[in-house]
Amino acid sequence: MPARPSTSFAKSLGVFPVLVAGFLLAIVSGRAEADLTVCNQTREPAGIALAMKTETLWSSEGWWTIEPGRCKTLLKGRLAKQDYFIHALHYNVGGRWEGEESFCVDRGSFTIEGRFDCEARGYEKAGFLKVDTKGKSDWQHTLVDHVETTPLVKEKE
Repeated sequence: MPARPSTSFAKSLGVFPVLVAGFLLAIVSGRAEADLTVCNQTREPAGIALAMKTETLWSSEGWWTIEPGRCKTLLKGRLAKQDYFIHALHYNVGGRWEGEESFCVDRGSFTIEGRFDCEARGYEKAGFLKVDTKGKSDWQHTLVDHVETTPLVKEKE
């Protein structure tokens, strides 16, 4: 009678490729994606506009709404730049996070090329905070109710 392979050995050979595939999938899916993400750790929703320099042009884009306690990815993939700029509106509170760099914004959804002569082109000018990613391929910026480096500025009534 011919020898038959051991049943447990045959089963282990059949399971081995499945185990290897599962291990590789765990490694790939466990790797963090490289993105630019903004998190809202305040008690009210926030509206976010993003500005950056592309290869040759400055551009601004908005608005993303981020609910309290949530995060939103503004750029997917490895970050190519070190500096990005954000302007945030604190909905229902009437404040904003702004900085000294000026870019154009609009009231509704927008993508605007260029950062100068905003009013002459029918847009509003807004101050944006510089977000220095320190050259990392992914970055998370968090909005909070009060931080000395990103103060909440109340709108003038």
